[in-house]
This record gives sequence, structure tokens and C-alpha cells, in this order.
Amino acid sequence: MVYTFSENTSVSPRWVIYSFPSVNIEEGDLYGSYFQSEVNLITDENHLKEIVFHLQELINGKIKDYTFGYEVYAIVCDHEFCRCNVVLPWIKGETDGYDAVIPINEVLLLMKDWSHYLLEWKRKQEEKWVILREYLQMLQSS
Repeated sequence: MVYTFSENTSVSPRWVIYSFPSVNIEEGDLYGSYFQSEVNLITDENHLKEIVFHLQELINGKIKDYTFGYEVYAIVCDHEFCRCNVVLPWIKGETDGYDAVIPINEVLLLMKDWSHYLLEWKRKQEEKWVILREYLQMLQSS
């Protein structure tokens, strides 16, 4: 699986500019757009640690299966593959029940890399806020 991470910027309806991290999976047809969409919704560090832990447990044969996701799709894994299953009924009727079947090792590597990227992205966001606060304090004191 080939993927990149990026920071996207958008403008809200109230003209607030905000940025957010994103996973971009190349060859999306092979891995399914639903899978990529669901991974982009997983941004909590603790949740990612839990996912990585359980995927490693699966690979090591310590557990039988593991499911994560659930925002719109459920990523259901056994010791070999992960399947991105459609959860919402109105979408389920448009598919055969799942969007992609991906080797578990590829999903584990993606989750580890995504976790590292998010930690670094959040650190940079915090740095931006520190610089902005310092700048505003400097303006107020002059």
C-alpha cells in the first residue's frame, strides 16, 4: 500500500480557516475509498494505540478478530486480512457489503505511520499557537 500524509486547509461557512491532517492512499481502487475515509476519521492518539496493539495481537495469534472504525464503516480484521464493511444501511444497499480486503500487515503499518504523523502534526499545531500567542502578547505590550 502506498500512501502519503498531508495537511489540508479549508474555510468554514463562518469564514474560519482551519487545517486538518489527511491520509491519501494511492491506488484507491485497490483499497477502497471507504477505507481511506474511515482512517481519516481516526485521529485520537489513544484510539490509534489501541488499534495498533490489537492488530499486533491478531498477527501474533493472541486474539481471533478485531473490529475498529464505526463512524461510517467498520474495519473487521482477522489474522490475515482486514475488510472495510459498510455500516450505514443506505450505503450498504449500494455495495456488496464491503469496500476492500486488505492484508493486515499493510493496515498495521499504515496505522503506525498515521499515528506517528498525527503526533508530529499536533506538535507543529501547538508550536503555531505558541508563536501566535507570543506575537499577540508582543503587540499588546507595545
